[in-house]
Amino acid sequence: MGHDPHIGFIVAAYALAFVIVVGMIATIMVDYRNLTRALSSFAVRDAANRESNRPSGNSRRLDEEGQD
Repeated sequence: MGHDPHIGFIVAAYALAFVIVVGMIATIMVDYRNLTRALSSFAVRDAANRESNRPSGNSRRLDEEGQD
């Protein structure tokens, strides 16, 4: 195959496309990590709220019909 006068442009286009795709993948991975971290903090906060709102052991118990 002969030497193509546009080979430099073709290589540069593929290199630029590669850099863009790698950058997008890296951005998505960082965003995923940040979102996972944020969601886990909500889960921890929710568990703490549930624990603080849990009724104490000396609360009144209802009978089977819902009466005390």
